Amino acid sequence: MKTVIHIGPMKTGTTYIQNILQKSRSELLKLGWVYPGRLLNQQHACYGICGDEIPWVTNALSRKNERLGEELIRQLQTRETNVIISSEALASLTPIGVENFLEAIGGADEVIATIRPLEKLLPSAWQQLIKGGSTKSLDEFFEHMAINRNSKSGLWRTYAYGEAVKIWSHFLPVSVIRLSQTKDRDSAWDLFRQAANLPEIPPTHIKAKESNISLNLEAAEILRHVNITLKKEGIDKDKVEEFSRFFLKKIIHPLSDISRGTRITCRKSDMARIELWDSEEMSLVQEHASKMLGDKFGVEYSIKKESKLNESKVLEEMSLHLIQLWGKTEAERLKR
Repeated sequence: MKTVIHIGPMKTGTTYIQNILQKSRSELLKLGWVYPGRLLNQQHACYGICGDEIPWVTNALSRKNERLGEELIRQLQTRETNVIISSEALASLTPIGVENFLEAIGGADEVIATIRPLEKLLPSAWQQLIKGGSTKSLDEFFEHMAINRNSKSGLWRTYAYGEAVKIWSHFLPVSVIRLSQTKDRDSAWDLFRQAANLPEIPPTHIKAKESNISLNLEAAEILRHVNITLKKEGIDKDKVEEFSRFFLKKIIHPLSDISRGTRITCRKSDMARIELWDSEEMSLVQEHASKMLGDKFGVEYSIKKESKLNESKVLEEMSLHLIQLWGKTEAERLKR
């Protein structure tokens, strides 16, 4: 029996892998593997176990998830089979945080970390923050990351994948899967299964809406300005999140096909420092990983055309979707 821990910054194929694990729980159990709990992953259980050792977890959030944490610990203590734990948040733990977590769950055998080059990861990270209610522009986001990086704190800890590999390698062997292309999702699962030595399971179709949908620049900017407006109005956090979910589902997601808008990329002016950051993180991976799989393990960069907001196009599309949404709502009202 062994316990495998899957870590990795958000936007590194984690949601896709977790969807397959979740949908394959019964098949995996027949083959000698448990994917604990009933949720997509063990992220919230880890909130309950680790508390504020995860940078963004407040005392209130930790208390809210204590029961899930206790259930995960209990399930691991009574296990009679192999176990996979998957949580992006574990990539942001300090050495003390890792030690405390491993002690709480009764130890583990190996770690699998999924990573992507920062050139691709950071723009995805920004739009993910926008989905969560952030009001920072892309430029402000990069400046904030630079400040956090200097102090090795805050948001930077979430995306410093080389530092995470280094920290976890002091406790367990770490296999690293490097992904560059987000479209080749099946290869992410194949590499993960190979790294964990999982048995083959029947193919599982994961719909796009079950993975994290990428926003184009126009959609991200619309949502950012919505967040600014809500913040000015003093709307409480729960209501902001409720509105954000509605806005994403009813308006933003219909606009989110990046082939119909501007892809979010790093600014040319930011590339020099991102190259430096990434080369340093990759050096740590190469020094501390026990195994490396996936795309070529060298530092590669491609300067794409700089993102530029196409305001006229997005306003036209936005108005159409708003009219459609209003029309459906009005029609439903008239039926009553």
